[in-house]
Amino acid sequence: TGLSGADEVAGFDVAVPSLAVYTTWDNRDYRKKVALADSAHYGGNLLPYTEFQGTKSPHIAKYWRFMGVPRDLVTDTENNYAIYRFAEVLLTAAEALNEVSGPTAEARGYVNQVRARARNWAGTATDFPADVDAGISKDDFRTLVLEERRLELSFEFKRWWDIKRRQMGNEVFKGPNALEPHENFNDTKYLLPIRQRDIDLNENLSQNPGY
Repeated sequence: TGLSGADEVAGFDVAVPSLAVYTTWDNRDYRKKVALADSAHYGGNLLPYTEFQGTKSPHIAKYWRFMGVPRDLVTDTENNYAIYRFAEVLLTAAEALNEVSGPTAEARGYVNQVRARARNWAGTATDFPADVDAGISKDDFRTLVLEERRLELSFEFKRWWDIKRRQMGNEVFKGPNALEPHENFNDTKYLLPIRQRDIDLNENLSQNPGY
């Protein structure tokens, strides 16, 4: 996901998020600075994303922002891909507890642990993001946890599975508030087609809807 022509992170503008992903992320959240590059050097000059040579939108920076030994290509970063982090354990537990018992102190506490780390970065304590309000409703807490997952686990290959299991495609992909606009999205896109060869070999298999 490096930037085409940039000095420090050369790449091919692959998998660039929509501008809405950037603009809807609160500037007070340091995770935004870690996850997205909204400026880069070209010929020694620092330019904003509106002047990028390739796709004029902030690019994913999570895997090269702190790359250790400097490299010429983003694919040479020493950072490992995150498979499963403790933050995901906490957010999964919070979501599950909410479905069983509502937004209990324990469920809120798991989210607050993630937020406590997020608001204390580079040795600087801040007050954002704040702890979860104790009076939050079950539905609102569910929405909050899913949004926290979107931010905390951004670009770690988790978002699609949240969209799929919660059937949020129409909300995420369609309409004026879509974060990643895909107006042709419909419910059949939650599943892939089954290969005809497999159906031919097993008479008990039927094709997924829409294929």
